[in-house]
Amino acid sequence: MRLTGHGNRRVEFTDGRIEERPIPTDIHQSVLLFLHALFHVWLRPRGVVVMVSRMRMRLREGKFGEPDILLLRDRSDPRRQNRYWQSADLVVEVAGPNDPDRDMVEKRADCAEAGIAEYRIVNPRDAVAGVDGSRLGFLRPALC
Repeated sequence: MRLTGHGNRRVEFTDGRIEERPIPTDIHQSVLLFLHALFHVWLRPRGVVVMVSRMRMRLREGKFGEPDILLLRDRSDPRRQNRYWQSADLVVEVAGPNDPDRDMVEKRADCAEAGIAEYRIVNPRDAVAGVDGSRLGFLRPALC
């Protein structure tokens, strides 16, 4: 935690290894900021808290990630911690051009292992959004 909390490099911590992540592209950041604004404006009045990347989330003991978007349905949820979140109700990843399988396969598996209720992948290259899970029904009307 201490090493990943300082500096300007994007890194993730897994079982004692630090993995450097690529710098996001303009398209990636544009999609990410659009989605964050959409979630923030529509869901914040309902007590939902939405954070954007560089906020860490503990996936399991010894593994931390920095999802593009994290969401908790209740802003007073005890999983919401100052240095990192213990979990989330929804994680959204904007697939990067360098390694889309990491978002489509590896991170999906990480979130499933962590018990994340819903995981969404937005792939700007194909202009599609993939959805896993349906337990957060309040999101669907908000996104229509």
